[in-house]
Amino acid sequence: MRKYDVISALSEETSKRVTRNEESWKKYLNTASRLYKYPFKDQLLIYAQRPDATACASIEIWNEKMHCWVNKGAKGIALLDEEGSPYTGLRYVFDISDVHKARRIGRFPQLWEMREEHQEAVLNRLEGIYGDTNKEAGFVDRIREIASRIAQDCYGELASDMEYLKEGSFLEELDELNIAVRVRETLADSIAYTVLKRCGMEDAELAEEIQFPYIHEFNTIETLSHIGDSIYSRHTYWIPRSVCRINGFSTFLLFFAFSTAFTTCFASNVSLSTHEMIFLEYRSIILVKYTKPS
Repeated sequence: MRKYDVISALSEETSKRVTRNEESWKKYLNTASRLYKYPFKDQLLIYAQRPDATACASIEIWNEKMHCWVNKGAKGIALLDEEGSPYTGLRYVFDISDVHKARRIGRFPQLWEMREEHQEAVLNRLEGIYGDTNKEAGFVDRIREIASRIAQDCYGELASDMEYLKEGSFLEELDELNIAVRVRETLADSIAYTVLKRCGMEDAELAEEIQFPYIHEFNTIETLSHIGDSIYSRHTYWIPRSVCRINGFSTFLLFFAFSTAFTTCFASNVSLSTHEMIFLEYRSIILVKYTKPS
């Protein structure tokens, strides 16, 4: 069997595995929350082969941009490349744990993190885009409130498209109304979970707050990819990517993870909502400043 066929089968097998139950989906989201530069199907395959991956790139990027070399014996993570190599149909990426820096000139990407003291500043910026949230609620609930608004904007078109994709899935016997409920709730909870996980929330905290009662019904690669592509976007360079120094401050670049909700709106030529238009306008200036640690 060709390697391409093996990896294609792995993709389909993994899509069924991650939708088996809530815990399986959360394990996938834990990995995907770190891999915000990759579209859903790539994230799925990275999870299948290296669930502990934190920062992946092609060997060209590691060599030419970062001046890092792949460790001897390291095994690349195979991804499907429909538009690439006519011979293999595959491309490969390597995790940061698979490379080492060249002497003097090598560098690793700076992986961002958020601290508890930044939460209010993050919420203030997000409320400037998506509207006020309940000030009496905690950080998790306010993030979930914003995630629900995003899902509310997108779910109608997603649910309509799902009517043409549901064959063979557990959604197949459901009417449009029930499909819409499942799409909206799964989308909102997945966005919130991914953002909160990337912001450093612990699994135990999230387990009490967010469940996925419908995820097992998206049990085909077609239905799961449709909702997965709505969570993770090729536009995810808007997600927070670095911490840089400006005028004595560490500036947290909040190209925030809520951008990941919009893939389908672009891919399906759906009209952009007010929230999305505002996001596009402000995507390059959303900043949170915090005092440089002593």
